[in-house]
Amino acid sequence: MGKTISVDVPHKLGAAEAERRVRNGFGAVQDKLGDKLSAVDIVWGQGRADLTVTAMGQTLRGGLEFLPELVRVTIDLPWLLAAIGETITNKIAKKTEEVLRLPPPKI
Repeated sequence: MGKTISVDVPHKLGAAEAERRVRNGFGAVQDKLGDKLSAVDIVWGQGRADLTVTAMGQTLRGGLEFLPELVRVTIDLPWLLAAIGETITNKIAKKTEEVLRLPPPKI
């Protein structure tokens, strides 16, 4: 049986800026992990993103919710990956924090 994990990553950017930074950060993540990912599908909506990622023969589905003071990441792990859910949760939190710490764009 699978497992749903959820991570709340706090920030002080406001929802719109957090979403902008995460959108920009996804490109870098895809470039870095491209050889490990066989498919990535992201549907951006109003204040959220729904994603499906296939890697190592496993499909992960989840979403990001952009709130004024936090980004909530929720992922449904297939049973094979559920055993390492805590490791995955920690990596997701770390990468999301890194993206949110990026300096603001220069105008």
